[in-house]
Amino acid sequence: MHFSVFKFTMNTLHLSFILHLLHAVAFEEVFPASNSGVISFGNFFPHKDHKLVAATLKDERVESSDECLVRCVQAHGCLSVNVNTTGDDQGLYVCELLASDKYENQSSFIPSKGIEHYSIANPCEKKPCKHRGKCVPFYTNYTYKCKCLEGTLGQDCQIPDFRSCAQRFAAGYTNSGIYEIITPDTSKIDVYCDHGNGEDDSGWTMVFKAVSGVPLQQQGPSVLWLSNSLLESSSSALPINSSSRQHYKNRIVEHWQAFNPTQVRLSLYKNKTEVVRLVFNAKGSTKTNWFSRDRLLTSPWTDIHSQPVKYFSIAGHIWDHGRRTFFINSEYSGCPTDSGWMILVELIPGACTWENHLQHFSVLYSPTNSRVQWSNKDATSVADMMAIYTR
Repeated sequence: MHFSVFKFTMNTLHLSFILHLLHAVAFEEVFPASNSGVISFGNFFPHKDHKLVAATLKDERVESSDECLVRCVQAHGCLSVNVNTTGDDQGLYVCELLASDKYENQSSFIPSKGIEHYSIANPCEKKPCKHRGKCVPFYTNYTYKCKCLEGTLGQDCQIPDFRSCAQRFAAGYTNSGIYEIITPDTSKIDVYCDHGNGEDDSGWTMVFKAVSGVPLQQQGPSVLWLSNSLLESSSSALPINSSSRQHYKNRIVEHWQAFNPTQVRLSLYKNKTEVVRLVFNAKGSTKTNWFSRDRLLTSPWTDIHSQPVKYFSIAGHIWDHGRRTFFINSEYSGCPTDSGWMILVELIPGACTWENHLQHFSVLYSPTNSRVQWSNKDATSVADMMAIYTR
């Protein structure tokens, strides 16, 4: 149902009237009638029990919603109105004349009992913009334009062109799972998108996975990460909660600067449950220097910024009798007293006896909120898997 308002102004003559239940094409035009008058037309669409929270051009007291619509047509720059459906003691209703519309301020258009919002009818009412594109109405000729989010193309944002899981989430694909994206080298590959609990925990694209105890062709996970080799052909390696025990690295790692991540997340899993999450500031980073204490934003270890750190790097410490990578270590003065937070042990047997009960490529970590001594087997835990995500 539309409500249409005409206004005639000819010198001192002023006549306003309402044509209701008019199913005509909606538009708003201004025609010069003479040097002293104009004719205006506005076709309004009602939204019961809703209001737009926005700056007002003017607050009026009117005898009816129809009069409020007339006031809007008369007011320069008025695009919508809020009208109370309950009058005051004098039988007048609050009428808010607004200089914006619900398409410009979608999050500010909210349910509100006892208020009716009227917007000028336009094609955006039919929600033509796909993938959460923003519809911009042009009231003078009853047309619109879609402002597309990154990752979508076309007049109505109908063509998917997603370059990351974050773009997919923004466009309305909010379920975690395996999806196709276009990488910086224009390849189309399947990736695992982790959207967690939504919003702040969404948009993570998995780029790497290392599985404890799984051989890797005479090289360790750190060598795979640091080299330009890829291991992305098997989509069965993608699901985090599957029984697949395959390492994984996709080409995003090798196009780090082009992908331009703002954050990196390193997660450790045990029994298919995330037990450790580290989030790093990745702005302006490379595929190696993001892993540092200076870039660490969040971790479960409350003492990681207060205790001394000997190693905090992907390359870690590699020598003839040991390979300790993705290494976050504190004290490093001898096997019995070595302590830290996380370590990927890539060479067995190693230099210390505490390494020798582990399998090759095991991720050892502190399950507490502080560093642990690596020699204290009861104080440490071995993760089943390490995954690295970007967004």
